[in-house]
Amino acid sequence: MYSYSLNSLIVFYEVVQLKSFSKAAEVLCLTQPGVSNHIAQLEVQAGRPLLKREKGTIELTPEGKAIFKYAEKIVRIAGDLEKRIKSLHEEVKPHLNVGTTPTYSKAIMPELLGSFQKAFPQVMIKLDTGSSEEMEKTLLSGHNDIVIVANPTLSKKLHAIPFLKEELVLITPKDHLLKERVYLTSRD
Repeated sequence: MYSYSLNSLIVFYEVVQLKSFSKAAEVLCLTQPGVSNHIAQLEVQAGRPLLKREKGTIELTPEGKAIFKYAEKIVRIAGDLEKRIKSLHEEVKPHLNVGTTPTYSKAIMPELLGSFQKAFPQVMIKLDTGSSEEMEKTLLSGHNDIVIVANPTLSKKLHAIPFLKEELVLITPKDHLLKERVYLTSRD
């Protein structure tokens, strides 16, 4: 492993930048003796003093200047890494791929997905449309996570959960023979 501490290099960098042990301690949420300890440890590892401290001023020794160049690079790289890690969290949003028929995509999906999106705003939803049979195939292939279809032909690898009953209404002209009927069956 390394003979020096990356934390000590960061502390050293902050002391030099702020020209103060106490300001560096405040920025790094350390005590002033903690900052002094990091600098002393780095100086022991370097085998030479890195800073000249006189009358409230801090100056770099020649060895300190050489080490400061590396500390600068390390702080910059650590900052870049921090930004990249943060962006990874922003890039990785949960996805939900939903498949349905063109009719359902217009009739029920706006309200259904709108409510879901309000409850789970971090989830990215992708809506796919096609025939019921096509949507079942997309589910089996892993393209969609869930599908909402009518009259599924269900493979043994799928499970259906009924969640909505559709009301179908027969509409006739006022003078039609069926107008007197209150209820029709599929056999009529």
